[in-house]
Amino acid sequence: ASTLGHVDVVKYLLEQGFNVNLQDYSGQTSLHCAAGDGQKDIIISQLVQRYKEGVRAQDHSGRTPLHYAASRGNLDAVKMLVLADESTSN
Repeated sequence: ASTLGHVDVVKYLLEQGFNVNLQDYSGQTSLHCAAGDGQKDIIISQLVQRYKEGVRAQDHSGRTPLHYAASRGNLDAVKMLVLADESTSN
C-alpha cells in the first residue's frame, strides 16, 4: 500500500496495528518503499509518526529510507526523514 500510494489503506493498516517493522525479501520496510517510490508526503508522515526508529532502519545492503529518498530526488521525504531522525538534531 505504501509503494502504490494508497493513503486510506496505509492509514487503516496503521490504525489496526499493522507491524511496520516487517521487511520484504531485500530488507525494506514500508518506510523504505514509500520514500524510494516518491509517495505522497502523508504516507511518509504517517509511517514516521508511528515508527520513528524506522527512519534509521537498514535494508540488507545497509541503506536507510533516507538513502532511498535522496537517490530518487524525493526532497520532501528527505526533509521529513531528517527532521524525524533524532540522531541528527545536534
